[in-house]
This record gives sequence, C-alpha cells and structure tokens, in this order.
Amino acid sequence: MNRLCKQLRRLWQTKEGASMADYQLPDIGEGLVAAEIVKWFVQVGDTIREHEPLVEVMTDKATVEITAAFSGEIVSLGGNEGDTLAVGQILCTYNNSEYTSQTGTLKSKLQRPLAAPSVRKEARIRNIDLAMISGSGPKGRILLQDLQSSISASSSVIEPTENMAIRGVRKAIFDNMMKATSKAVLCTAMMKIQATALVKLRKEVRELPEYQNVPISYLPFIIKATAKALQQHPLLNASVDEEALIIQLHKNIHIGVAIATPAGLMVPVIRNTLQKSLLEIAMELQEIRIKMVENTLDRKDLTGSTFTVSSTGESGGIFATPIVNYPEAAILGVHAIVKEPIIVNDEIRIGQTLTMSCTFDHRIIDGAPAGAFMQEVSDLLENPLRLLT
Repeated sequence: MNRLCKQLRRLWQTKEGASMADYQLPDIGEGLVAAEIVKWFVQVGDTIREHEPLVEVMTDKATVEITAAFSGEIVSLGGNEGDTLAVGQILCTYNNSEYTSQTGTLKSKLQRPLAAPSVRKEARIRNIDLAMISGSGPKGRILLQDLQSSISASSSVIEPTENMAIRGVRKAIFDNMMKATSKAVLCTAMMKIQATALVKLRKEVRELPEYQNVPISYLPFIIKATAKALQQHPLLNASVDEEALIIQLHKNIHIGVAIATPAGLMVPVIRNTLQKSLLEIAMELQEIRIKMVENTLDRKDLTGSTFTVSSTGESGGIFATPIVNYPEAAILGVHAIVKEPIIVNDEIRIGQTLTMSCTFDHRIIDGAPAGAFMQEVSDLLENPLRLLT
C-alpha cells in the first residue's frame, strides 16, 4: 500500500501558485494500460482527505480501490461509472486552497478515523461505523484486529464454514462445465409427451421371464429411443473441433448416461447403443451401477460418448436445463413421469406425462433439427412397441 501511495504522489501534478490540481489515473502495475471506473466514493463538491477511498476501478485482472494522495475539495470527475480511462488520464480535479489556507477548518470538516482501505471496506460490508472504534495503530489508526475485536464485543456471530477442495471427479465436472458454458452457445428446447403407453409397456416387460433378474426402469426405453432418433438426425450425434473449424458427425452412436454419485456426476458410456436390444441396455446399466458401487469404473467406461442422456426422474425433478457434455453437440434431459389431465379425442382424462429438454450448441445446430430430433424421440416413447424391435 505504501508503494502505491508513493506512485500516486509522483503522478499528481499541481501548477505553482494555483489552487487547482489534476489527479491522474496511476499505473497500478502488471503492465495494465487502462481501467474501467466501477464506483466513485466521492462526488463533485465533496472534501476528501489523503488515504481515503476515492474510486474503485476494474482492470482485466482485478478490481482495485484507489485512495487519494491529496486532501482537498473535488472540483470535477474525469469520467462516469462505466467509463474506461487510460493510465495517466485525469481521474479528477481538486481544489487544495482551502486545505493550505484554512488548515484548521478543513481538518475539522474532514475529521474521519484513520484506517486502511481494506479495513474501511470490511466496515462497510458489516455496516460498522468506524467512528465508534478506538484504533490501536500509529496516530490512532484503526487496524483490522480493532474491527474484529469490535465485532466480537458486539456479540456478532461469525458463522462457521467448512472448506471442500475441488479435486477428483468434482474437478473434472468443474472444468467441463466451464468449457461448455464459456465456449458453446447453449439453447434448450422443451417438449411434454404422453407417457401412458410407456408406463403400461414397462409394467408388462417386467413380467417377462428374461427380465426377472434385471431391473428395468424407464431409462433403457429412453436410451433406446434416443439412439433410434439420432440415427435419423445425425447432426445431434456430433462434436465440434474448434481449432479445425469442423463439425465431426459420428458414424457410431455411443450414449453417455449421466448418473449421480456421492463423489459427483459421472457419465459412463453404453457403446454402439443402436445395435443393442432393450434387454442388453438394461443389463449394461445394471453392470455399470455395480461397478459404481464397487468403485471399479475405469477410463474406458467413462470416455468416448457421442451424445449424453441425463435423467432427473428418480429424484422427482419435473424440469431442468441440462448442460452439454462438451465437446458433444447436444444432451437430452428426461424428467419425472407425473399424473395430470390430458386431452384424448377431445376429452379430458387423467394420464401420465413426461417432460423432455434438449440442450444443444446453437453454433452448429439450429432450432429446427433439434425440434425434429425431440419429436422423433417423442413418437418412439408414445409408441413404445417400436423400441422392442
């Protein structure tokens, strides 16, 4: 802070004999040449004392609070909040005549507790009046420990926290979500389908002999329908190579299944999904869950997907906007099946519905093909006997 104050003093200029002086935007280091004004702490006509907060500026690396290297009355400001100034441009103009000719009067006007900007900022956040605190530093300067002692004395409770390191599975999720949301232009389309026939067929399939030892949820039906729809709409079974500026259309369909685990979300892959029967998909899902419990999933199990399905149905979620598994072009979210009124042959009946949401990279997929893909999935799930062939 002392180094910054010295830089500020070197940069402000005063004409001999004049009462007006310009205060320039200082070089705040790291080779930065400009800064954006975020917040002024003063207005024209205000008086300010040396070391008090003047302005908050933002560079491309950090937000910095600049304190005054002078005492006087603010005559003009060099820019409005949101404006960008270059280093060396006039930040403000001030009048120091009152300070030099009427020192005693100005001191009484500007009498404020001495404190570093970091202490003042903390006091503002906690809504604490520094004038009510006795400073233990040089010349009565209020230190951070004085502020903390005041908080403790006033019985303010600092809530305990627990820090969790971002590593392992969570680190992988952290990085991939950042890539997806910072690189892809995401758009989500939604559709509600009638699931009454799907509910009925699942109940019947569970009674078949070959399914007696295999748990059959709605997920195998959804995965199978997705694979069939991707065959008809290959643009969604794609990924983008940004460096080469090409869209890679994958000939094979390998569907990743987003599954929640205590460690975080994992996406095991069912390879060559289109060639597998409903029973084979159900058996592979069972094997995946066993591996997850035993913690034996390896890299091969978790890589190579060309499209991802995310299901929130088991947790009761009725709608969500999934994030693409970058660099894949799209993801399908399926949600809980719920009972609600539906219209059948112009009559209102109680039926079962399922909401789907497809998030896609709008840079390479338009709304029309995404909608056509969802309609194909809808047709298959509303006529689920087609999934048994």
